[in-house]
Amino acid sequence: MTNESELNSRLAQPAPPRRDALADVPQADQDSAEQARHEIDVVLDLLLSKTKDIMGERFVGMYVFGSLASGDFNPESSDVDFVVVSDTDLTQETTAKLEAMSRDLVSNGSEWARRLEGSFLPLQAFRGSSPNHAMYPSISVGGSFGPDSKGIEEPIQRSMLREDGIALVGPSPKSFIDPVTPEDLRTATLDILHGWWEPQLTDPFRLKDREYQAYAVLTMCRMLYTLTNGVIASKPASAAWATNHLDPKWKPLIERASSWRPDDRVDDLGQSLELIRYALSSESSFSEHDQSSHHRSHDDSPNKNPSARS
Repeated sequence: MTNESELNSRLAQPAPPRRDALADVPQADQDSAEQARHEIDVVLDLLLSKTKDIMGERFVGMYVFGSLASGDFNPESSDVDFVVVSDTDLTQETTAKLEAMSRDLVSNGSEWARRLEGSFLPLQAFRGSSPNHAMYPSISVGGSFGPDSKGIEEPIQRSMLREDGIALVGPSPKSFIDPVTPEDLRTATLDILHGWWEPQLTDPFRLKDREYQAYAVLTMCRMLYTLTNGVIASKPASAAWATNHLDPKWKPLIERASSWRPDDRVDDLGQSLELIRYALSSESSFSEHDQSSHHRSHDDSPNKNPSARS
């Protein structure tokens, strides 16, 4: 049986500060969220029980992380991020059985089975601080199964899994994942900013989609938060921080992204690109901030944990 009480507690958490209180949410939205919680729980229980049967003694644990674990899950746009950990690499026979299991889950018709996003990783993938970028058996949104590198073992997702991940079954992720340093988080964030987002300034075909515009804006808020503070925060928390700390001209854009709905008929392509340019242009100030923070942590407060959340 999954750790259902903890999962449901996270799903039902009140919204963080500066978001609408549950009492202000229309009843239809509350009913939809409650139905989503039930359906997700059913899918995760099936995934867990079938995976344990297939993997047998190789099974170490199953975890959910991301928005589902942080309390910022949005039934309209969020995926169900998970990871299954084994004690060693899986055989081809086991992988084939997992693929068949994945097809069965999707064939049951649940929307949430098609919104699973995760991988089956061995323990050694989390050892050491340098990810190996290997391909692991994975389930992707839409229900496809195959080898993929989803970056779960890399600094950003590794930190999210370690700090906020829920163990449905198995040891705490902190027992096999070392803390991720602020420097590693900033480096990983810059790698993504340059490797994924910078090319979209010259070829913004993804950003012509309204949902992707909202995703890009909230991701920039999250990246700017991590570059400034050296820790990971949820998209809603990062958006609230950015609204209060960035130039006020970004506030309307961030608020539109935070309240995005499929039928909002907004086009923020130009401003989304402008925010990406701003994040890229601000890199030098983050480097200087990182260096000064590094000196202060050694000279002024040697016992302070630089990765502690405020």
